Amino acid sequence: MPTKSHINVQDHFLNQARREKIGVRVLLMNGKDVEGLIKSFDNYCCVVEGKGDINLIYKHAIAAVSPLEPEKMRTLISFSEK
Repeated sequence: MPTKSHINVQDHFLNQARREKIGVRVLLMNGKDVEGLIKSFDNYCCVVEGKGDINLIYKHAIAAVSPLEPEKMRTLISFSEK
């Protein structure tokens, strides 16, 4: 079983948002942003669905990912750390 020092924070954050269907804003390196739900992700890319479109976004193009419901995300993250 992995210890806390081996937990992949990125995967944990993305998986929580995906499982709980928490909308996210993905800020891209070029300054544009994409809002929607994370449908899936792997080591190289994320699939974000929102407003009638589906975007495959390469992780190297992502500057930041922010939840649209930060309070809900904080609760989930703090609960899972206990």
